[in-house]
Amino acid sequence: MEKVFIEPAVNGTLNILKAAQKANGLKRVVITSSVLAIIPWSGLTGSEGVIWDEQSRIPTPSGPYSSAFEAYGASKVAAHNETEEWVRKERPTFDVV
Repeated sequence: MEKVFIEPAVNGTLNILKAAQKANGLKRVVITSSVLAIIPWSGLTGSEGVIWDEQSRIPTPSGPYSSAFEAYGASKVAAHNETEEWVRKERPTFDVV
């Protein structure tokens, strides 16, 4: 599932950011994702009373995954976390939303 879900999500997102870094005059890159990027898999089924918002962060889950949907969720978390790390490291001249 790493090859099918995680690696393409991370590599695709980072490749977009690297290409954007080469463009002149770019002001913003908007990356669409999923609520799964900030809510853990377990949070979808049993986290009553927990409030998840745009400030929520979770560590990138590792396999084995119980289903393809869980691996898909992990790919969203991984892409989100790698994007934030890339922005911290590269300090691009454009916004990443």
